[in-house]
Amino acid sequence: MIQQLLKEGAEVFSHNSKNQQNGQGVEADLYEQIGRLKMELEWLKKKFPDKHSIPLIRR
Repeated sequence: MIQQLLKEGAEVFSHNSKNQQNGQGVEADLYEQIGRLKMELEWLKKKFPDKHSIPLIRR
């Protein structure tokens, strides 16, 4: 049991850092998408300054 811990103990910590890197990648993608959506919203506000002139987009 101790030998197994010595052999595979480092893997526990390295696996955790891989999950953190994946989480940071997802977080970065989400911030990027938020930035794009904010830019699009600002563009729409400039293009259609009157709230009632914005065409409704239905998906």
